[in-house]
Amino acid sequence: MARAGKMDLLRGIVRRAYITRAVREELMARDDETTAAIRPALSGWITTLRGPAAPSEYLALGLHEGEASIIAAGRGDDMLVIDEKQGRALAEALGLNYVGLLGLLLEGARQGRIQREEALEALDALERVGFWIAPHLSQRFRLDIGSEEE
Repeated sequence: MARAGKMDLLRGIVRRAYITRAVREELMARDDETTAAIRPALSGWITTLRGPAAPSEYLALGLHEGEASIIAAGRGDDMLVIDEKQGRALAEALGLNYVGLLGLLLEGARQGRIQREEALEALDALERVGFWIAPHLSQRFRLDIGSEEE
């Protein structure tokens, strides 16, 4: 969302977010305009957990360290934001709740935290900056968000 210039929209949806140290390190390693967009959130509404390191067995499944550490830190009613297929499969196997970024945008629109037009603009912005979204998911999102008007 930072690359797409939509951090304010993300904040409107989640209000408060938690990341692990591994995720924070991944975010800050870029040191570009994305980092500049994220930095204020890291000292405000995004909290870095002192959670566990990424388990080696999760990394062996092909997960990135940040994603593996978030799954390891996930508990009970937490809602993890995971877009990678392997991460979703592991979260499901562990009985953890998860949603992808598009699901988060859709739910934000359904709950009235963001306008449906903002969700569509976010999808367009994500696609413009190279965030890969399977064409069928993009199309489904557009259909689902459009049906919210009815």
